[in-house]
Amino acid sequence: MTFRERLILIRDEKRLSQQEVADLLEVSRQTVSRWESGRSEPSSAQITKICAVFGVDANELLSVDGVAYERVPPEDTEKRRLEKRRFTAVLSIAGVLLAALIAGFITTVYYAVKDASYDAVSTVFIVQIPQNTPLIVLAAAIGILAFTLAVLTFLFIRKRK
Repeated sequence: MTFRERLILIRDEKRLSQQEVADLLEVSRQTVSRWESGRSEPSSAQITKICAVFGVDANELLSVDGVAYERVPPEDTEKRRLEKRRFTAVLSIAGVLLAALIAGFITTVYYAVKDASYDAVSTVFIVQIPQNTPLIVLAAAIGILAFTLAVLTFLFIRKRK
């Protein structure tokens, strides 16, 4: 049950109109209407006054489905920092692997076409693939595989959260 639903329930139990609740809390009727419709929420001072006027506990008033509203404990903040560091590390590794992949691709293209000659008669480039090209292509393939694994690892880590 949300705050607005609890406020409506309290008002109905006390058999009060929105105007009567507004008078008790020293706010306008429109303010009570906005609270009950969920368009706005009361300040902490207003919540304290609601609790005092109607004799309810603030935890009960603000709880959602029986779970009391609480501020985030410091250890949760530390946990988020750790997750952010892990995310940054994975992103950095993925960036390095992507850079290696691009460098491998550029190197492969360079070695494959560096000795190309142009045949003016048939208007085509003649490309002779050097003997070491398969190793360069293999390095590019390993880079692609490593990048793919990094992305999949990142997605797996994000999904487990």
